[in-house]
Amino acid sequence: MKKKRLLFCTYSSIYSSLVLDSLLKSDHIEVTGIVNSTRLLKPSYGIFRGALSFIYLTGWRYASYLFMVTDLFRLLHPLSHHKSVHALARQHHIPLLDTRNINTEGGLEFVRQHRPDILLAAHFNQLLKPTVLQIPTIAALNIHPSLLPAYRGVDPVLYALLQHEKQLGVSVHLMDDCFDTGPVICQQALNISVEDSVFTANLKLFAHGASIALQIIENGLPLSLDALSPAPCSQKQKITHYDSWPSRNQLKQLSCQGYRLLRLRHYLSALKSD
Repeated sequence: MKKKRLLFCTYSSIYSSLVLDSLLKSDHIEVTGIVNSTRLLKPSYGIFRGALSFIYLTGWRYASYLFMVTDLFRLLHPLSHHKSVHALARQHHIPLLDTRNINTEGGLEFVRQHRPDILLAAHFNQLLKPTVLQIPTIAALNIHPSLLPAYRGVDPVLYALLQHEKQLGVSVHLMDDCFDTGPVICQQALNISVEDSVFTANLKLFAHGASIALQIIENGLPLSLDALSPAPCSQKQKITHYDSWPSRNQLKQLSCQGYRLLRLRHYLSALKSD
């Protein structure tokens, strides 16, 4: 069976490394390129302005959590069983594009050049325009850590915990011209424990999401893409709320409910685990 060509879109983190590592172990796909987002809040923001704006918006607590799962992980990956996205790209000789906006001419050319059958996004913070979505010959898929259409947005696990959900989930869906609104192909629910944090829940959900995405890609889409055609964006926006970055007050509320963004022992354990 001919391998399917896959282009992976992500924001480099321990979550995206889990997904990429699973993709690279598959005998049925070939990762031909990686698009890594360097965006912080807005495409026009550089690293310094983006970081300051992000800290101002969410506070030090949430910014520190994201730093640990992204930049600190990239620094510590030589000591971890999990390699960073960039290290995996070098190890497997996969071309990688760092960009604040995949929809630029440079981003479009990179995607076209690698002729993907499948475009798969996970932990990716950019909206793909139709000019990008039309390039893959089979489908553009996204792994989203919630049971869509509930908890669309940037950190669905956090918002689900704020609403006292006892069951989380992950969805693999077709991408369209809005965030997290494309038709869902497959979902899986996951129970959480009192020991879970936003970090450990995301680790589990992205691992499950990678497994689901691989099954979909290896076995073929369950329905024709025409049958899964989504409704216009203006209609879908009415279906459910979109959650943006959490505020300081919401983070205090999460802590008062007994949940944590990240526990250090879980973080160190994740770095050591296979």
